[in-house]
Amino acid sequence: MIYLHHDLYSNFTDSIKSGDLKMTNSILINELSDLLVYETKQVVDALNKVGITAKEKWSDEELVDAILLNFKSNTKLVSAIAFLIADTNKLINKKEDKAEKSLKIVNDLSSGLSTVSKNLEKDATLSVSMKKDIMEQIVAKANAGGNYKRTIWKSGKSKKRLLFIIGGVVIVGIGAYCYYKYKQSKQIEALALGGMLDNGAMLPNLNQQPPLPTIAPVITPAPTPLPTIAPHVQAQPLNMNQPSFPTI
Repeated sequence: MIYLHHDLYSNFTDSIKSGDLKMTNSILINELSDLLVYETKQVVDALNKVGITAKEKWSDEELVDAILLNFKSNTKLVSAIAFLIADTNKLINKKEDKAEKSLKIVNDLSSGLSTVSKNLEKDATLSVSMKKDIMEQIVAKANAGGNYKRTIWKSGKSKKRLLFIIGGVVIVGIGAYCYYKYKQSKQIEALALGGMLDNGAMLPNLNQQPPLPTIAPVITPAPTPLPTIAPHVQAQPLNMNQPSFPTI
């Protein structure tokens, strides 16, 4: 959400008083994206003044990373951002009779931003979500101008992202092909085990042993009986010494 300049201070202080941290974060995101798109040099100068090395040639993403990384621990950075927000929204009047009021505005903004700083320190995921939202607004505002000359993303990010996408597509393609071949082999195996292919041809079951050929039983013929031979009576030798008697 983009807030009107003349409502920024009241909206911001109201969000702090009501404890509406979502609105507080939203206002900060909008203001930081404005500063990075339209007041880059002032942001870089402010970072260097509070001890954070930064260069104007850095991409917007690198500057966002530098701010969010140090915002939770560098109180001087919090005050510097509060001053830049007040100054770019024309809330600071340097005339003597207005200076005190301007200082109060900066202090109030700084106090509110300290709440965000503490939340960033407690919640590691908050930096990620805030960076995402800030970068989205930077892209939208840069495109709206039509003549944005700064580098938005880190050097080589687009190339790496493209290579990552191509690599992902290749990996997915290889995975899909391997899965297809695996499913195909399983289907053929299942059909073979079932004994039938799609065309109806029968296949032997690979899990069974092939049946042995049937062999006719061998019948052994009964032995031919041998002819009966009368017992041979051996003739007794005649005893010449024993007299023989005639039979009467």
